[in-house]
Amino acid sequence: MGRASETPEKLQAAFCQLMRQQGYGRVTIDAICKHAGVKKGSFYHAYPDKAALALEAFEYFWRAHSRPWMDGAFSPSSDPSTRLSNWLADGLIKPDDPDEVARDVLTLVEGALTQARISNSADPLRRLPSSVGRLIGATIPEASKTLTL
Repeated sequence: MGRASETPEKLQAAFCQLMRQQGYGRVTIDAICKHAGVKKGSFYHAYPDKAALALEAFEYFWRAHSRPWMDGAFSPSSDPSTRLSNWLADGLIKPDDPDEVARDVLTLVEGALTQARISNSADPLRRLPSSVGRLIGATIPEASKTLTL
């Protein structure tokens, strides 16, 4: 085992992975320790119980994964259709589920149409092919520059 200071981070990372796979109730302290490569005594040296680990693990996951993703996806420097596209592309798409991809593409199209109506501009529709292409992992030719509402 490494330095004692690495133990909490190892346990937090292991807990996050196992919880996504199995859910909180099914994850045991033994499984967490095995996955993290630490002894059970080290677990209890770092945390009094699984609930205390869960609280710190959620904070770890927020700092390491959720917050950076949300900061990038919802950057205020991007227009709303780009934010929606980023959110769909980075957070929701599961390429192995065609029904989910279709629903997400439809949501993106509806969002672009709504933004075009509100802004009375075709710009959201011009960006739509590249946004959909990013979602489905394909290159789609850009919309005509002469597109008008």
